[in-house]
Amino acid sequence: MLLDLLVTNNWERPIYFNNTSLQSIGLDLSAYIAHEGTTYRLLPVRNPNPQQELVNTEVMWENVMNNFHWRQLDNPDVYYSEDYRNFILNHRAAFNTLAGALIDEGDEARALQALHKSLEVMPDATFEYDYATALTVQLLIEAGDVERASEIASVMAARADEFLAYLNRENRDIGNQRQYHLVILNQLSRALAAGGREEEAMRYQQILGKYYPAALQQR
Repeated sequence: MLLDLLVTNNWERPIYFNNTSLQSIGLDLSAYIAHEGTTYRLLPVRNPNPQQELVNTEVMWENVMNNFHWRQLDNPDVYYSEDYRNFILNHRAAFNTLAGALIDEGDEARALQALHKSLEVMPDATFEYDYATALTVQLLIEAGDVERASEIASVMAARADEFLAYLNRENRDIGNQRQYHLVILNQLSRALAAGGREEEAMRYQQILGKYYPAALQQR
């Protein structure tokens, strides 16, 4: 069906996929898609660097910064179901993708604007920092806002420490939460070390070291 659609359409109208549909169509189109926001556009052009996602930074900037409204995601009084809350990871990841692509282009100023926008429209007060935020910390450092990155990392590390201590105390695991928080601590440590915050990086590595042996025993 998809191949017939491509032939019939003949590139006269754009064809887009979201992440879920892109993974389930049965064809690997990764070399021919460009990220433009929360969707991927299929192009008759091969990505010259298959190791790096192709991003149309100008279109994506216009979408996530101006066209998308992000309604009420900064309102802690609004109820969001667990299913919808899981989408926040994708939204934050979209901002990270844009910021990373802008940094690669040497546009750290707009990268910072995108990262700050992400933190503004989806704040921790409404949706707690997650795995995508760990990458946000790294990108903030690369774009020059080490102080903000340090503040966020401190909050995330303290929560990881508290949650991992609970899992150890109760001698249990909840889904993949143990591994989830260990990965976050490791990423935060690496990001802060790269940003010259050696003391903080070492502190997060020490927290990681407290719980890593228990993680091995759980396997």
